[in-house]
Amino acid sequence: MGKFLLWVLILVMVVNTLSCLGCLEEERIALLHVNTHILNTTYGNSLDSWVEDKMSDCCKWSRVTCSNITGRVIGLYLSFVSYERVENWYINATVYLPFKHLNSLDLTRNNIAGVVENGGFDKLSKLRNLKELDLSYNNLNRNIFSSLSHLLSLKELYLDENPLDSPHNNSGHERLSGLNNLEILHMRSTKMEENNVLSALNLKDFINLKDLDISENKFQSFEPIKGIGGREMFLKHLC
Repeated sequence: MGKFLLWVLILVMVVNTLSCLGCLEEERIALLHVNTHILNTTYGNSLDSWVEDKMSDCCKWSRVTCSNITGRVIGLYLSFVSYERVENWYINATVYLPFKHLNSLDLTRNNIAGVVENGGFDKLSKLRNLKELDLSYNNLNRNIFSSLSHLLSLKELYLDENPLDSPHNNSGHERLSGLNNLEILHMRSTKMEENNVLSALNLKDFINLKDLDISENKFQSFEPIKGIGGREMFLKHLC
């Protein structure tokens, strides 16, 4: 019992030490690279608290959440960072790869219309802990489906208010598929006009899907959704 208590005490001390260290230097530098990417490719606002100061704890920076235990960055909430930009923004998703423990990434309302060459969202598949991705209120089109289909770790995906009606090239890549860990999928008001919801979503892959919102679109048939695999699922599909 004495040895057990000793190990518990050591573990508590290690945890407390880690929590006091603040963010990792490599992730602080990576956040500065993200900020540079935003400033160099948009007319958006600077993230004022993201400063080039080694004494600055990036876990206390705005829009950043770190683990209380490891000090690793686990959440980035970058909505409206390019809100002043009139033109479309083409981002480089590889700037987020240094955040190995990233759990949630919010890029809503940034006029994102696509990605740069070799900087697609499929690169985020290397982030094994990424569970939530929010790309709502951007200008992404149907081509995004092929890269998003690589993000097998996702549990929540939000694509509301993107013009997902185009392009549609009948290549098979325009369907969202393969996300067998996905539990929540929201694609509200995306201008899709399909004869059948299966034209856009390969629903047989979404074996854990519980919440599907495809409301405010123009799907003509929802019949295949009912009772997928005998599972219960919250479905909002009002046209």
